Amino acid sequence: MMTKRNEPTEVKRAYSSDEALNKYEDLNELGFYDVEERLVKRYFQPRSARVLDVACGAGRTTKPLAKMGYDVVGIDISEEMISKANLLFPELDFRVGDAADLPFPDESFDFILFSYMNIDYLYPREQRLQSLRELNRVLKKGGRLIFGTGNSLHVIPALLRRKPSHLFRFYVRNENYKRIFRVYKKDPDEWNLRTYFGTQPRNLLDLHRYGFKTEHISGKRESMLRFFEEVQYYVARKIKHIGHHEGTNI
Repeated sequence: MMTKRNEPTEVKRAYSSDEALNKYEDLNELGFYDVEERLVKRYFQPRSARVLDVACGAGRTTKPLAKMGYDVVGIDISEEMISKANLLFPELDFRVGDAADLPFPDESFDFILFSYMNIDYLYPREQRLQSLRELNRVLKKGGRLIFGTGNSLHVIPALLRRKPSHLFRFYVRNENYKRIFRVYKKDPDEWNLRTYFGTQPRNLLDLHRYGFKTEHISGKRESMLRFFEEVQYYVARKIKHIGHHEGTNI
């Protein structure tokens, strides 16, 4: 039996709604999150490099990348979101595209940013892995990938700090208690999309399988507490070009 994909139906529909368009236009006011800015400044050198901004939304990260001097292309699966981005930032290069089927030739980019938890909405897991293969394909050898991903260990401090209403909303009302031992859960903050909450060993293994060497794992903090944060950012360098049939069965 085939597993139902988030892409392109559920994700595309969610991020094409008026609610999503308004939300992501408002997020543009934030620009980079602190961790994104810190990592980009440290690992994306030189500033003249060509950068792919995957799942760019309405341009929250694309605009600051361009202001820093990068030759940046923003891509998103939602045509409506790209139309919004083009309206807000007509001087920038925005294109419609699927992260698991990128419309670019091999080794087109020096660096890739896949911000926040956007890679986690690729469902099922095969689509997430296909995205890693595609990111490897369009990235130049030696180039760096920065991406954010949900952290399953966050449940520990969440149980200690979060209000009961939040835990009820996340685990009970949308029945995530039935998925407590599954990597995919439904995220009430993102239109109940199936969302990947993995572990560090699994993420490291996936990156290795798809031709990357992990250089750094970060969060809002650089202390050991970063390993319990809700969203972790991985910095990985491409060390091997992965062919069409490599990686999947390793």
